[in-house]
Amino acid sequence: MIQCWRKVKLLLVGAILATICAGAGAAPGDALVVETVLLNALTSSSLVETHKQTTETKGSILFRVGKAAAYQTSSTILSGVRGPFTGFPAEAKQAFREAAEDVMRRVKTGDDLTTPAFSDARVRVFSAGAHGAKPPYFWDRPQVFGVLPPGYSASGEYALVHVGTTWSGNMHGMDLVFYLRRTQNGWTVIDRAEIRYL
Repeated sequence: MIQCWRKVKLLLVGAILATICAGAGAAPGDALVVETVLLNALTSSSLVETHKQTTETKGSILFRVGKAAAYQTSSTILSGVRGPFTGFPAEAKQAFREAAEDVMRRVKTGDDLTTPAFSDARVRVFSAGAHGAKPPYFWDRPQVFGVLPPGYSASGEYALVHVGTTWSGNMHGMDLVFYLRRTQNGWTVIDRAEIRYL
């Protein structure tokens, strides 16, 4: 009996440690959702600037974990007039509101996105230290897509992902909001909002 209780205790401790090591942002669907979004961006000719790509990075997209203050997240994501949010059916609108609130919750509470293990080789993780101690001038830097932790609707059927990147040779910033719906094969981007800054 005592030996059985010790085994239970060891299993409980192992489960707790596994949860801690996984990180707060290790939501089960994060990796697939983020990869779906980045591949959607890669196949959109208006988002990835190919002229800045080298032979090594051609045909790929660079990912990093994004950072944002909660007020920036809420003002960008919930401004429905600046995106396709208002054109969705009532059910989807409510679901994306829930997903947007979930993004803000994750940002506010530090439930961060951890760097996923991507299955598609075209999605590459950006390393800030790759250029050595002195980073190149901004116009020589690669275009990188910073992704905030995804938000999910209460039903788990819809997801919303906020992405920040640059355009015009890193001269200007751009915010993207991807709206996804779960399908039998994973996730599908059903719409996207773009806010480009001059």
